[in-house]
Amino acid sequence: MGYIRLLLAISVFQGHAWAIFPPRVYEFAGGVVSVRLFYMISGFLIALVLHSKYDCPKSFYKSRLLRLLPAYQIILILSIFVSVLSLVIKKDPFLLGYFSGYQSFLNPFEIIILSVPQLTTLGLDLYGFIGVDQGGLFLAKQTWKHVNGYQFLIVPQAWTLGLECWFYLLAPFVIRSKKFLISLILFSFFLELLISASLDFSNDDPWNRRFFLSELKYFLFGALSFQIKSLITVDSNKCKFAILAFVTTAICLIDNATTQTYSTFVYLLFFLSLPSLLSVSSLLPYDRIIGDLSYPFYLSHWLILHAVDNKMAPSLGSPKALSLLYTVLFSIALVLLVDRKIDKVRSRYAKRQNNPLSPTQS
Repeated sequence: MGYIRLLLAISVFQGHAWAIFPPRVYEFAGGVVSVRLFYMISGFLIALVLHSKYDCPKSFYKSRLLRLLPAYQIILILSIFVSVLSLVIKKDPFLLGYFSGYQSFLNPFEIIILSVPQLTTLGLDLYGFIGVDQGGLFLAKQTWKHVNGYQFLIVPQAWTLGLECWFYLLAPFVIRSKKFLISLILFSFFLELLISASLDFSNDDPWNRRFFLSELKYFLFGALSFQIKSLITVDSNKCKFAILAFVTTAICLIDNATTQTYSTFVYLLFFLSLPSLLSVSSLLPYDRIIGDLSYPFYLSHWLILHAVDNKMAPSLGSPKALSLLYTVLFSIALVLLVDRKIDKVRSRYAKRQNNPLSPTQS
């Protein structure tokens, strides 16, 4: 599913890029839908590897830690370095702007709360629920009314990794039973309905996309798709390629302004298509290489967009196009210099078993 994953990462890039370099252009799926489709892919693949590779949660957790942290911490360190450099040279705190602007209102303990958790990815989603004003930190019901903890994230888009981490912690214990999966999906769905019906801030960020228990259903839909793969996988390669083309077209036609009805259709289509998408991936040239770029691309694009915007990177020509090019080149370098070496270490934690779908995809 490498091509799909990179397309979704580019969709998130588009959503962020137009806010920095207007006017708005076509966003494909847009940030929210793209991230939720990422959750579904994650749920499917985690169910796959838990079924085929890992004997115990400890090995699984170590592997996931090695997958998420090294690339994230490299981007974090680079973001801090570039921000300090910008502060020294241009008197501009860059991505540390909110720390610089609000440090006089925050006590040392509050600064620790806003900074130390960023050394890892666990809990980054919770920053969206923290409000910040001249009195310090507080629980925010509607983040758009206040400066909020999310704006203190040095790698802001990494908040989604917080939700990923919560799912990883639960995954070894919840995704092996179809009945349990369905029960949790229904719980997550009805919890979202309850919040929408009873709380007047339900349609506002962070409750509409950062609350783990209501977003959990997207991960679990992916895991359930793996559990019922024998019922929804097609055998014909022609049909698999047709499904790939149809899903790609559906994602490209969403655009960020499309109705919720169409987005729901895409979620359902994705759920039914995941086994076939994974199976056809082995037939696509360079699919794994393309897919490996999606995570570093997602992590680095915010830093590079702002570096180009602040003239801290060469910006001849279209800044948006150059940002895309720089992000791709940086992602390739990160994969070759870091991820490939880390993958060799991760493989030590996996047991040798046949992949139930494709020997090339595990």
